[in-house]
Amino acid sequence: MTKTTPPKGTGYLLRTCLYATLGVSALLARVSYAQEEDEEDPEEIFELSPFEVTADSEQGYQATTTLAGTRIRTDLRDIASSISVVTKDFLEDTGSKNTEDLLVYTANTEVGGLNGNFGGMGNANGISETAALLRPSNNTRVRGLDSADNTRDYFQSEIPWDGYIVDRVDLQRGPNSILFGVGSPAGIINAGLQTASLSGDEKTYENRVDGFGSFRNSLNVNTVVLEDVLAVRVAALDDDTNYRQEEAYNNDNRFYAAIRYQPNLFKADGAQTIITANFEHGDIQSNRPRTLAPIDKISAYFDEDAIAQQSWDMYEAWDTVVPDNDTGEWNSWVDYYMARLGSSNPVFWYDQSTEAYKVIQSNASTLQGIGTDGTVDASIGGIPFGRNIGIAGYNQYSISADLDGAIYNVYKDVSLTDASVFDFYNHLIDGNNKKEWQEWESYNASFTQSFFNNRLAFRLDYDHQDYQNGQQGIFLGSSPYISVDINAYTAEYPAAYTDLAVENEGVGQAYIGSSSHYGNSTNHIIRDSLRFTAAGEIDFTEFMEDSALSDFLGYHNITGLWERSEKFTDSRSYVLYATDPEWAEMQGLSTSISDGARQIDWIYYLSDDLSELDSASGQLSYLTDTITIPTSTTVTYFDSTWKWSLDPTASDYVDPAAYWENPTDADNPDSTQSENPENYVGWTTTEVDILSADNGDIDQLYTNGSKTDKTIDSYGFTWQGHMLDNMIVPVFSWRHDKVTTQSANAPLGEYSVAQMDYTSSDGDTPVYLVSEGDTRSYGVVVHMPDSFRNSLPWGTDLSLTYNNSSNFNTEQRVGFDGSLLPNSQGESEDYGFVMETANGRLSMRANWYKTKVFNANLSGDSASSTLGSNTYYLYLLEGWGTASAVTNNLGNLGEASGLEWYWNWAYVDGGWDWDTYADPTSEAYLTSESTIAQQEASAAWIASMQSQAWYDAYGIDVDVAAIQAGDYATGMGDWSVYNGVGALQAAGAGKIGGLYPVATVDTESKGFELEMTARPTDNWNVSFNMSKTTATRTNLDAAFISYIEDVYDRFNNTAAGDLRLWWAGDKTIREYFNTNVYAAYLFQLDQDGSQAAEIRPWKFSLVQNYDFTEGRMKGAKVGMAYRWADAQILGYGLAEIYDEATGLTEHRLDVDQPFYGEEESAFDAWVGYSKPFENFDWSIQLNMKNIGENPHLVAISANPDGTAAAMRIVEGMTWQLTNTFKF
Repeated sequence: MTKTTPPKGTGYLLRTCLYATLGVSALLARVSYAQEEDEEDPEEIFELSPFEVTADSEQGYQATTTLAGTRIRTDLRDIASSISVVTKDFLEDTGSKNTEDLLVYTANTEVGGLNGNFGGMGNANGISETAALLRPSNNTRVRGLDSADNTRDYFQSEIPWDGYIVDRVDLQRGPNSILFGVGSPAGIINAGLQTASLSGDEKTYENRVDGFGSFRNSLNVNTVVLEDVLAVRVAALDDDTNYRQEEAYNNDNRFYAAIRYQPNLFKADGAQTIITANFEHGDIQSNRPRTLAPIDKISAYFDEDAIAQQSWDMYEAWDTVVPDNDTGEWNSWVDYYMARLGSSNPVFWYDQSTEAYKVIQSNASTLQGIGTDGTVDASIGGIPFGRNIGIAGYNQYSISADLDGAIYNVYKDVSLTDASVFDFYNHLIDGNNKKEWQEWESYNASFTQSFFNNRLAFRLDYDHQDYQNGQQGIFLGSSPYISVDINAYTAEYPAAYTDLAVENEGVGQAYIGSSSHYGNSTNHIIRDSLRFTAAGEIDFTEFMEDSALSDFLGYHNITGLWERSEKFTDSRSYVLYATDPEWAEMQGLSTSISDGARQIDWIYYLSDDLSELDSASGQLSYLTDTITIPTSTTVTYFDSTWKWSLDPTASDYVDPAAYWENPTDADNPDSTQSENPENYVGWTTTEVDILSADNGDIDQLYTNGSKTDKTIDSYGFTWQGHMLDNMIVPVFSWRHDKVTTQSANAPLGEYSVAQMDYTSSDGDTPVYLVSEGDTRSYGVVVHMPDSFRNSLPWGTDLSLTYNNSSNFNTEQRVGFDGSLLPNSQGESEDYGFVMETANGRLSMRANWYKTKVFNANLSGDSASSTLGSNTYYLYLLEGWGTASAVTNNLGNLGEASGLEWYWNWAYVDGGWDWDTYADPTSEAYLTSESTIAQQEASAAWIASMQSQAWYDAYGIDVDVAAIQAGDYATGMGDWSVYNGVGALQAAGAGKIGGLYPVATVDTESKGFELEMTARPTDNWNVSFNMSKTTATRTNLDAAFISYIEDVYDRFNNTAAGDLRLWWAGDKTIREYFNTNVYAAYLFQLDQDGSQAAEIRPWKFSLVQNYDFTEGRMKGAKVGMAYRWADAQILGYGLAEIYDEATGLTEHRLDVDQPFYGEEESAFDAWVGYSKPFENFDWSIQLNMKNIGENPHLVAISANPDGTAAAMRIVEGMTWQLTNTFKF
């Protein structure tokens, strides 16, 4: 990372732009004067209502009016808020068809994607692009704050816009309650849909191809059915987009129809009736490209100071090289897991083929194992604990190696940067095993009636949107990584069984792996909005005598609004594959759909053995096809049934108490036949049915769901004056919004499957909330007096602007303690000036702003935004701790036989001495220090449990009072001690009333924005923008801090934290909490005052296009765009903090030690040619983006040592060729 110096200050740059502007004004004025003499007669003009703008009024890149300022058509020069209008010509020249194309060019905006200018996933460890893959158009940021609201004709929408019916985009930066009192403080991105036009018939067919084999066709037909009365527009899109990543695609099909009817219901002069309607159907099927490079867990394999191409017996490894083992010595690069393998569930293994070569249980289940007396004790001593081990990512390595500050979880996993190992530029790591979809139908109808030549107008709108999306895949639960198998033997037997152990044929091979259990989801959103708008104009100059008073009063526009907006959301999560319940029942495992026993894991090898090579470069293949998971398969599993008779008189009797030497325990080999795995049925096969979401089984695979009904009732008014002969233009707006929200989780049925037949009021843990508030916006534009303006050359005009606006967001939110959080609020103050010169051919707007957001969500994935990917520990530790304490107490009561490996601390701590500690009533057991510690921990936990309301909020089936009274059967609901601690889950998978808990912060963005558009000649268009931004976060949620600190105190200062989580020899709950929760919390605290992720302080963009209108080059066009962005802050270093009380030095993040990335720049160009024919006009245009660039990586985060962590992929140079035919 490099530390950079920003460009010179705002004043210097502003003066430079002003001098340049004035310097070219004379030339532009001369050119414009000469051209005014040759202007053609204007075409027939159709009067619009006050609620309409069209692209017809635009000139090149210059727009003159907008609805974004006051909800009625207003001159941009009279608007004080920060609004940019992107014109039809700008969209066509730059080849921008959607948000991802456009926002790289506009002022102070960012967008994700391969051609985007930021990642948009935060900079913590465990970032995920799952949300961005589903809705890339929502992965935006304005002013470094948050994503903007997307709207269609000023109705909020999830539907991604496309240029086949959009010829104008308005961007409002910052909150503006004139438009929406409830919404994003970052602003809105409004796509203006084409309406049917009465101006004439037009047919346009467009075809586009690109270097990756994409093929886009669109048709747009406008027909005037009755002259001046009725027009119809029909449009269609078929867009098959391919990418450099060969397996990725995006197939977008849409149909659009619109009608415009002007029947003139009132015959009075100046009256106009307009009825419009439109309809769109859309269907997007995709396997979108990834923008994050895979996590690197392969480089350490070849590092002599790390794995050094070693492999281990997984059972032995847990006593030798796995971190935190009892020896105190380990290899910090060894991870506890290989992919997600860890439960006794089936694993499909693939060797560079999509057909599995074996399906085998991940770990042997020994729940039917017996003790020396022949009764089940759920263990087999000859099969010690073990599971497939893996190579650690940098985050886990830092913790295991105890790097400075690692206790606070400040290190992040590192992206793979060597594309010769895996070519992530040209291949999608998922292959064809991921998909997203978006489907919708929308319709809008409006009735407008105006009188007195638009002096009085009314409009009634109804807008309906029915939108569905979803995604599923094999890597969605976490960011994918590439690693090497370091298990020398399979899980079947430890290597100590020389005749039974099976060598691992995959050892030394590179692999990818995961589960189909996580990240699969659908969302169904229905929006219905009814809006009534009234607008009136009062012009004092028309009914008063011409006087100073009439000039002072001028004319005024008053707009009134009433609206009801309803939004229904149905969100569902499911597993893609799972075994049927019989598989788990057969082994006595949990049958819950959310637990690991029914999970389907997979490992896919990408290479041959790499153990004799120096590098994996050029050795890996790709997952190019769909992994096959059949509906039924043969699974190899360990049957822990005793295979001999327990009747001493039987011929096949084997005495379970007879002596046996255990080869897996060299220090204490003396054992009994009950622990000999060869006395059990052992590894065998069975047929297992596999449920699949794609094969009609999805109703059996839902893990959680939520439904929300949200209604917003709004009313308000806006006043805009034009006073002192239009010299002073003030604006004031007031509105009231009332938001009613009802939400609930899906109730759980048999096998903990979420049941979807419920409503937002009768589901699990329903929440009802009413919130309302008033917002105000005000501003003023002061134009120069005519006397001043007339004295300046070149038609120069200068205006001063000031705007103050606010909004709030009543998104229902809950904290981790279950309490409702206050609304987030946005406030923005803008001031600046607007200058026009060269007789209107050049305009410049300079704007200084400060936007504050109070109680904003911490950015990131809603399921893990606050504490990273391990957020679930915060609530599940409470449930698991309760299950642990109850298991211990039941064991002490003699009611958990067979689970001694869990509850009998004395037995485990005493070297698995069964004879001494097996009986919980024996003196040896009762007087053991381990037993005393276990009983104190269990008692302390139960005495300090969270409240009943807390457990109810999370949907954890626990009766606190019953448990504290010792009635465990009642207190633990349907949970059984033999289900295991992990089976006690939250019904909503962490949601409360259908919502993920969050913490909040305050954010502040301030800076400067400069926009210029110029039209030196009718055939030359120029656009330039520049912005400076700082966006910082402060004031972490006080309620969140209090809750975390209370839990910390309970776990660290009472015996409750001594509970051991997963088995009697495991780490304590205190350790799990401190590592996974408290460390992440301190990380958030340390970022107080830090810059938002990926903030580039300075950015500018220049776009220009020149059309040749005469001479030999007539019909040709050339254009270019140049984009530059300053280096961004990627992370922070560590500060040494000495604690005098303890005498210890700790290392914490220091926001005064920033690490910077690198500057970015890109150059685009296009050439085109147009030619009229007898019956049609033809044009062709070649756009080239990122000219001269190869695909490359850009860092989006850094570790505390300054090295890059996560990296995003930049596409490099691309081209597209567009042919357009207009009839």
